Amino acid sequence: MAEEVNEKKMIKELIKLYEDFLDNPKDDQVISRLIAYDRIYGGLATDHYQKYISPVLFNAIGALSSIFQYGIWNDEDHEAFSNEKLISVAKETLKELKIAEAKIKP
Repeated sequence: MAEEVNEKKMIKELIKLYEDFLDNPKDDQVISRLIAYDRIYGGLATDHYQKYISPVLFNAIGALSSIFQYGIWNDEDHEAFSNEKLISVAKETLKELKIAEAKIKP
């Protein structure tokens, strides 16, 4: 049985996750919540499902794995995903999520 994606709910959840991450990017509990969310919804950020969800949701889910895989809990930056880049991506993603949330009808 197929499930329907509740984008409004997911956008709200992702906003909270990204805000928490940006407030304290080294918090193990926050990282654990990012990982848990990605385990449930990470599959939506694949080519197969891209046509069924909004680009904002697709990008926000996809960025979660980069954050926890290359996370900034290390003192060493990853070559392609520096701490600065991860924070920048998280800020931009949060901004896009908030714009999308404002466009959703109540």
